[in-house]
Amino acid sequence: MKKIIDNLINRINCPIVILGAGAGGSHSAYRLASSHKKQICIFDRNNYIGGRAYDRDYNGNSPGAYDTTPITAQGSMRFYEVQSVMKQLAIPYTEYDYKTTIINARGKSYTSINEMCDEACDFLKDTYRFRSWFKNINAYAFMEYYDHDSKLNGPIYYPNQGMSQFPKRMMYNATTFYDARLYLNEEILSIDDIPNQNCYPFVIETTRYSIRAQQIIAAIDPLGWQSITGSIANDIKSNEHFQSILPIKTVTIQCYWPHRWWEESKIYGSDVDRIWTRQNCITIAEIFSQRPEQRFQNATRIVYDDGQCVEMWSALIARSSQEDLINEILRGLQSIFTDVSIQRPTKIFTKIWQGDWHFQTANSHITNRQIASWALNPLPRFNRNQLSLVGEAFYLNRAIWTEAAVKSSLISLTSQFNFKFNCFENDSTTSGGRFWPSDLI
Repeated sequence: MKKIIDNLINRINCPIVILGAGAGGSHSAYRLASSHKKQICIFDRNNYIGGRAYDRDYNGNSPGAYDTTPITAQGSMRFYEVQSVMKQLAIPYTEYDYKTTIINARGKSYTSINEMCDEACDFLKDTYRFRSWFKNINAYAFMEYYDHDSKLNGPIYYPNQGMSQFPKRMMYNATTFYDARLYLNEEILSIDDIPNQNCYPFVIETTRYSIRAQQIIAAIDPLGWQSITGSIANDIKSNEHFQSILPIKTVTIQCYWPHRWWEESKIYGSDVDRIWTRQNCITIAEIFSQRPEQRFQNATRIVYDDGQCVEMWSALIARSSQEDLINEILRGLQSIFTDVSIQRPTKIFTKIWQGDWHFQTANSHITNRQIASWALNPLPRFNRNQLSLVGEAFYLNRAIWTEAAVKSSLISLTSQFNFKFNCFENDSTTSGGRFWPSDLI
């Protein structure tokens, strides 16, 4: 039996292996490709590029790089003018400023938090849209993160054809122009080291490949490591830095509608583009079709839930019929838009993100900065240029997670491959308005 299995496995040597084709892995491939070309192999368990930067068209497909098909976002959506690390990647975008936000709480609807006044904790829970902020998380690490997040301001940019164009275009350039090798639908099964092997010290097993590698960039989020075995995977998972990272589960639901019913509301007016509520399980909704370039789609992200009702939505999505899911969506919306008749959506797309972003566990005594530094050399038996961990989960002082993945990649490349990046100026989310990739080294 072993001989038969061995014959089904493709054995390859690859000097540089990137595990994961999300924002962090794609950025690493993009930066390395011009100098290392075919020496780079990228593996991802999904059949698409982008990870949590995930966009779908009306038919449910994830368009490729440079595609012009209209999409709606089921993962990351936007970045800000003040995020110079994202802007320098030069993806065409549309600027959009929110018009009217509805806050539905305590039986009333507000358009500004200034209209609300009550005890501090409940006030914050009612007026801020993310529920995971109020979970049992590490308060000190949260404030490290919030120091960055609170500096987001100014114009908001929506990339044409979605945030997934960042990783898709970077990977397209790496593979098309420089012949980096990309393998999709390849689940990582194990990562081991080979004792007394200096040339190719790593062996990686995927669904169809056995890979010997000299260097690894592991752009895998913490939940992605759970099913991976092997000496390296086990040692990383057992480390206290890794164990302090807390994945936040979210659910997103997109709806296409027969017409723009929200424009008919006399209570709120025709320019409502955001809603959040604790009155029902809609939690957060965004009306994509208020943006001029998406108006004709009649599309909304009608649910974004990161804690209040995430398990309820997960259970409804798992059912064989969407009937109960649709009824719960309509019930929640109708309780907010009481003066509008809301018809059934023409199409629904759902996505459960088991780890959409990350905080730290409440009992952790490690700082976010210490996690970021550890990720550059997570196993002391290897030197710094052999192995690093990349991704938002390992750069928790994020402003938005896509940017955090790119910043994590920049730091990794500076450490592991001795890249020389200039300071990224006018990056207001970091101290002093500058981001130096060498800051943690």
